[in-house]
Amino acid sequence: MSNRVDLSIIIPVYNVSKYIEECLTSLVQQNNLSNCEIIIVNDGSTDNSLEICEKFAGKYEYITILSQENRGLGAARNFGISHATGRYLGFVDSDDYIRKDMFSTMLNEALKDDVDMVLCDIEMYFQALGKSKIIYLGLEENTIYCGDELLEQFLQKKIQAFAWNKIYRRDLFCDIKYEEGLYYEDIYPMFNILCKVKKAKVINFPFYVYRQRPDNISSNVTNKHIEDFNLGMRKVNAAYRKYKNHNEKLLGSFNISYLSTSLDLYIKNKNFNTKKIYEDYENIYCKLPKYSLPEIMFNKYLDFKYKRVYILWVMKLLPFLKKIRYKN
Repeated sequence: MSNRVDLSIIIPVYNVSKYIEECLTSLVQQNNLSNCEIIIVNDGSTDNSLEICEKFAGKYEYITILSQENRGLGAARNFGISHATGRYLGFVDSDDYIRKDMFSTMLNEALKDDVDMVLCDIEMYFQALGKSKIIYLGLEENTIYCGDELLEQFLQKKIQAFAWNKIYRRDLFCDIKYEEGLYYEDIYPMFNILCKVKKAKVINFPFYVYRQRPDNISSNVTNKHIEDFNLGMRKVNAAYRKYKNHNEKLLGSFNISYLSTSLDLYIKNKNFNTKKIYEDYENIYCKLPKYSLPEIMFNKYLDFKYKRVYILWVMKLLPFLKKIRYKN
């Protein structure tokens, strides 16, 4: 392999022996991986995840394994980035998998138009139910988007902060790292990346399969999950207010749309107990911006589904409705 490859694919691995083989199989079955590298970062696994990875590395010369003590997802991604040689970077979480030709298709688009980023749609797979839901970006293919356009979509939560349904020019990470020691380590870095993107393209196909499993971080919620998520929101608020094209209504859209996710975590953490939820709310959310109902209802950037969530929250119906939803 040459010293410089077109794409480095980074996979943090921690105790995912049930899923890592499917993940890696989906990667090695990609076409045109001849000038790509796969970097597996073993983040202190204590099960047999490393053994499974070593079998793949022994068979495919473009797979490299790095190991470190358990430091979390953000630190593992940063470690992988520091060893990557690719012109572009891609990420896959080790309990997910990808559809055939994801990276070759995205890389071809990136090289063809010399763009900083390529994004694709997402298939969210609910393992316990055996069902899937497609998350569409809602942007047009064969269009070059500038950074401001993408940032606006991010602030409206149409582009998610997920690291893995995108490829990036590696230079974007020269002064950006994923948050270490935090859950939701990608919210603030994604904002900073989009502030640097000059050109990007979209592929309207759900190449990336995001597995929702009973034991992932979005299922077992602690106070730290909520605190880390809200910290990411606060950092985006502080940084965006310094942005050259700052738009307060767009920021309001970001805050309310991301609040909907934070409230989902918070309500789960309180075990859907409405009394406890509303008793503790001010203590947990006192550092986030507050908005009046008219400000929310007449914000043209805010999708109606997030307005509806906030109205149900104010009416104290949201915990009850979420409890019914999760029971079903």
